[in-house]
Amino acid sequence: MSCLRLWDRRPVFAGVYAAVWILVGLLCGVTATRADSRATGGLALVIGNRNYESLPRLAACQASANVLAASLRSRNYSVVEQLDATNGQMEAAIIRFAKRRADNPGAPGFVYFCGYASSLEGRVFLLPTPARITRTTDLLVQGVLGGSLLDALSQKSGGAQAGGGLAVLDVFAAPSNAVPGGLDALATSRDIARDGYIAAVESGTSEAPSPVAQALADALAGPTVELRQTLPGLRGHLAGARGVALATVARPTSVVYLAGAPAPAEPALAKPPRPPEVPAAPSAAQAQPPAPVRANPAATVFFPAEAWMNDEQRRRVQAALAALGYYDGIVDGISGPETRAAIRRFQHEIGDPMTGRLNSDEATRLINGPG
Repeated sequence: MSCLRLWDRRPVFAGVYAAVWILVGLLCGVTATRADSRATGGLALVIGNRNYESLPRLAACQASANVLAASLRSRNYSVVEQLDATNGQMEAAIIRFAKRRADNPGAPGFVYFCGYASSLEGRVFLLPTPARITRTTDLLVQGVLGGSLLDALSQKSGGAQAGGGLAVLDVFAAPSNAVPGGLDALATSRDIARDGYIAAVESGTSEAPSPVAQALADALAGPTVELRQTLPGLRGHLAGARGVALATVARPTSVVYLAGAPAPAEPALAKPPRPPEVPAAPSAAQAQPPAPVRANPAATVFFPAEAWMNDEQRRRVQAALAALGYYDGIVDGISGPETRAAIRRFQHEIGDPMTGRLNSDEATRLINGPG
């Protein structure tokens, strides 16, 4: 009997047969798991549940899963994508992803869920498409713990934590149920110092990708995606998005690249010691070093990363670059070659990588000016 036909014969009592369906899911994917246990890039698990059997359809979730899976594959991620998943299929996909994380401890990771969610006694449960929740205790049998996604992302192998990544719960509250509680506590209850975490509750009915999914896809299109730099700008962008209630946006405590990580620096060759030199007397110009460029803590204005700036903010960036003498073009909000060159000169001045594109910290520092 094929794997698809096995899945089509869903049991009437999910609680009795849940372990059987998890085993079937693992058996159906065992060949693929063995074939791709070693990843050449990042690893991702994307789940989008649209066609619920007893709840309103969520067209945005399939669109969101599709756009993110495509963006991740374009950045050389190996993606496990699951649409309209049953309880067993979700559990099997999470187990498979966790195993791959253990087999590839250095690869960046990304997990995403879009669908209905609910909570019971502070625990978040993600709902598979066949779920029929008539009383809250049904969540214990039919739901999938949201924390299992975070656990799979931070999978440890041989005592070493897996490479950093990002977990995203992009959920809808089930009708007649309260907004899921405990979304913000998932990150704090786990040791995910190497991972970022986003949790949002959606309320829109569009068939387009959700604002969270679209913002993430846009961020993945950039040359470099480093979570400590990217997440503040993304949070600022989503804070004003219609139909989105952010539960939390948590940054990792260390540098984590989802894409565009710089190549490891080659060890420098040892050089013979040079004889000491007698320093020359400084000239009049050298005696007065230029004032460092730094933000004024007394009146700091937060600025988002360039990817989420509006036209007025881009014009303010050009004006600030012109005031510092880095830019002499038209202040029109269009980031052309002259603007990119001016940004690189500014980045060189403050000792940052000369990418030509401002992250949130650099933009904030530039706008606030020396002080």
